[in-house]
Amino acid sequence: MDSNRWINNSAVDGGAVYLGGTGDSSNSASNAGNSADSSTGLDNLGSSSTNLDSSTTSAITELKSNYFTANSAKDTGGAVSLKQSATAMFWNNSMAANSAQWGGALGCEDSSHATAKDNKLAENNAEGGGAIY
Repeated sequence: MDSNRWINNSAVDGGAVYLGGTGDSSNSASNAGNSADSSTGLDNLGSSSTNLDSSTTSAITELKSNYFTANSAKDTGGAVSLKQSATAMFWNNSMAANSAQWGGALGCEDSSHATAKDNKLAENNAEGGGAIY
């Protein structure tokens, strides 16, 4: 995912993006004001994007030069949630004012892995892991 803007989305896990173990190739999108009762704000974009589930592949998702702000999750990852052995690389992203119970900006669970370089994380809020859990 390259050069996307994720603003004011909400969900149970991954306010803007939920990665469950698969890769994605979203480029240059702007997604604002979505909400979901289960997985992610990404679900509500209809045919252009779907919840990224893990059952078939273990690809590495790359998130580069994205902007995540004011997203929220009831559980894990205010902006991004990684679960089910998902693997993601984060470069030059801005994550600000996101919130969740665990991982205000980014939440990793279930043997998931994240690599981060040159990211800006500010004013994220969580009970556990203000920015990253």
